[in-house]
Formats: sequence, structure tokens, C-alpha cells
Amino acid sequence: MNTDNKLLSDRHISSVCKKINSQLNVMLRFRKLISSATLVKLYKAFILPHIQYCSSVWHFCRTRNADKTEALNKRILRFVFSDFDSTYDNLLNKVNCASLYNKRVHNMLILLYKSLFFTRYPIYMRNMFTLTSFLQFTW
Repeated sequence: MNTDNKLLSDRHISSVCKKINSQLNVMLRFRKLISSATLVKLYKAFILPHIQYCSSVWHFCRTRNADKTEALNKRILRFVFSDFDSTYDNLLNKVNCASLYNKRVHNMLILLYKSLFFTRYPIYMRNMFTLTSFLQFTW
């Protein structure tokens, strides 16, 4: 992951978007030769992993970065389905995916769960979190 001395992830997001745009340009060049189903597979295999790499780390950084990746994802899905009218949620449903924001939160919750309840999970991860009980209120 690419960060600056203030631990900002702007360079990382710019680098990721640059890689994704170059992959999208290849897909655009071959769009007449590739079916929509194949484009979906290429999207899931070559584009989503770039977007999701280290996303738990930069999730709490600037919202501008999250918006940038979400907008790029929306643009790619519109191209994949040649659908420029549907909402972003409908496009995500077509590929059976959650929004990038929801996916990042989901991955963080999985990490938290594994850290708390898997005894064979790395100790440095397990030590990051402590389970406390909630107070019970009586009315």
C-alpha cells in the first residue's frame, strides 16, 4: 500500500484507479468481441481485487478516496452491462455484489469476528481487540 508521511492513502487510491482504468481501456478495446457474461467475469477477476486490496486500511481515510473508487466502479458496471440508466444499486445486483463501502465494512467485521473467536488466528490480531460485555439497562 502506498501512503505518505501523514498516513494518507491518496497515492494508493490514485495508483489503484490508474491500474483499473488501464484494464478498463483494454476491455473497452475488445468490447465487441467479448460477451457481457465474460466482461462480468473479467470485472470480478481483474478489477474488484485491485479495489478491495487493503481497503480495510484506507476505509477510515478521506471520503474523497472512497467516492473516487465507488464512482469508478459504477462507471465500469455501466460499461459491462451497456446500461447507462439503471441505478448503481441495480447494477450491483446484476453482478451480485455489495457496494464497495458495504464490502469494506463486511470485511472489517469478519476480521473482528475472527480476531475475537478464532484461537488459531494470529496473536497480534487477537490482541488488537478485547471483548467486553454490554451493560444491561432496566426500565
